[in-house]
Amino acid sequence: MAAVNASTKRIIWKLPHHAPTCAVVGDSQTKHLHTHFDPSSPDSPAFISQPGARIDDVGGLLDFVPRGVSLLVLNVATNDIARTSAETAIQSRIAGLPLDPARQGAAPER
Repeated sequence: MAAVNASTKRIIWKLPHHAPTCAVVGDSQTKHLHTHFDPSSPDSPAFISQPGARIDDVGGLLDFVPRGVSLLVLNVATNDIARTSAETAIQSRIAGLPLDPARQGAAPER
């Protein structure tokens, strides 16, 4: 395991013994997922976690994703929701996302 301090939060990453094609990025809910995978398996993903991570932290966490990863699994927002509400957390992030012009103004799918 390797760890670094980025701002005041610790980032933990576990890498398989090969070049991964998948990475799991998230908060403390993902920090022990690597124990369910064999690092010598070619199907084992990379794991990058930051306890307490919020949606705003995702950009910094993506810097740790190995090159060649074509599938990214994100598990964040739990800490955002705990501080506000799901609706507030989602709406504040949607405002910063580029939208497909064909979908602008369309009601969100449920």
